[in-house]
Amino acid sequence: ADLVWAEGQRVRPEKLALVDCDRLGRTDDDAAILGRAASALRRALTAPAPLDTADAVAAALGCRSVGPDGVSAAEDAWRTMLPPLAAERAEGWLAALAPLDAHPLTRAGFGFRVWLRGDPERFLEPAALAGSLVLARQRPDIEAGLTFLPIALGRPPTALRYGGPAALCLDAWLAAVTGAATTARQRLAQLDDWRSKAAHATTAMRGRGAPALADLLLTRPVVSAPVAARALGLTAARSRELLAAFERLGLVRELTGQGRFRYWQPALRRDHSR
Repeated sequence: ADLVWAEGQRVRPEKLALVDCDRLGRTDDDAAILGRAASALRRALTAPAPLDTADAVAAALGCRSVGPDGVSAAEDAWRTMLPPLAAERAEGWLAALAPLDAHPLTRAGFGFRVWLRGDPERFLEPAALAGSLVLARQRPDIEAGLTFLPIALGRPPTALRYGGPAALCLDAWLAAVTGAATTARQRLAQLDDWRSKAAHATTAMRGRGAPALADLLLTRPVVSAPVAARALGLTAARSRELLAAFERLGLVRELTGQGRFRYWQPALRRDHSR
């Protein structure tokens, strides 16, 4: 969501979560950016293969392969929203990275900047590649300590978007990663506080449903009654009853504003302060 914002379009994380649940239509004016964001999100949560061929680069961007015509093929209906991927561009990018023997985060920052140079207004694709460079690192002797690469750009600095002295570019890149990691730690602290609040508020509720639902809400960006019923082995009526009880207790908030096909997420401190 932050990378989309850096491209100049405001998309809330909740909306992106609903897109990934197929709860938003694909004919909206912002369908293209939402499709690219959903694809990038899936890439961020998928263990990548080493980026050593043009096909591997295509896969890291959500594509199956690069055909002889130089146009990428994609896995799903979002493929038309991905930028054309020329094999020559992927090979040139790999050639630029080849001599760089550096820490995975430094290498990722270099890869991000090199790919971004082709289109300084699009951040999702170079971010997906940067994440793959960190997680499928060529320096196994260096532990990056990440399971995904967080990047928070906000309003991207000139050095990161358009280039400049190497030291400034690297500083801007590491600041983007540090900012995102800090935000993630704050989010985890909010979720930990919510867990304690939920345990206290549902003490009087009978059965295993309430604590199990609280645990489920901590592992998914959004939860619907059918999803909760399947995951927890409950009836649909019981899952709706539990979600309604959580809503009355101020533990969750509903995202769609609809009477049907509804989705909830934990109501964190930030949510109450709006």
